[in-house]
Amino acid sequence: MGKEKKIIIAIDGPAGAGKSTVADKVAKKLGYSHLDTGSMYRGATFFLIKNKVPMEKEEDVLTELRKMKMEMRENKIFINGENFTPFLRTEEVEKHVSWVSSLFGVRKILVQKQKDIAREGGFVLDGRDIGTQVCPNAELKIFLSASPEIRVKRRFFQLKEEVDLDFIRKDLKRRDEYDKNRKAGPLKPADDAIFLDSSHLTQKEVVEKIVRKAREVIGDY
Repeated sequence: MGKEKKIIIAIDGPAGAGKSTVADKVAKKLGYSHLDTGSMYRGATFFLIKNKVPMEKEEDVLTELRKMKMEMRENKIFINGENFTPFLRTEEVEKHVSWVSSLFGVRKILVQKQKDIAREGGFVLDGRDIGTQVCPNAELKIFLSASPEIRVKRRFFQLKEEVDLDFIRKDLKRRDEYDKNRKAGPLKPADDAIFLDSSHLTQKEVVEKIVRKAREVIGDY
């Protein structure tokens, strides 16, 4: 019997849809690696905040990011040797990550890194433009979403520090509009993506649906 083919699974969707956690569990079920692309943009954003770089000027942002050496180790983000993972979901990062991730120069750097990592297959990637930009040839594409209020509640429980619920609601609405309308890698389902609404599904049910579909795809090869 031949060796089982390892596919690429792309999971896209808006903020608060539960992409990262679902992608991580799907990867573990299949024996794949999980690449959380959103964490890469969050890491870059926190790097800018830490270094007090003005977010308004794209040139300043890109100049500073060119000094950044980013590594992924065991699903953790290291920048210039320092583990940034504990700081990725602070309120300050939430405010700025959509802007940083919309910059063409930033996306060019990180999208190429994502493509290089996933090239061999056996990866589950989640983000905003995995199926459309990063891995347009992914064998399985999922667009994971949920109702706005469900996403607000999920993000509220996800954040480690005290954050105002109304702030999260307004911020998610702002990020949805920004992500959908940005020029570089806008948030939209790939033409061949499977739409999955998780509003009334448990996390386990979502994971099982994606794993089942992945096994069907793998079985076709």
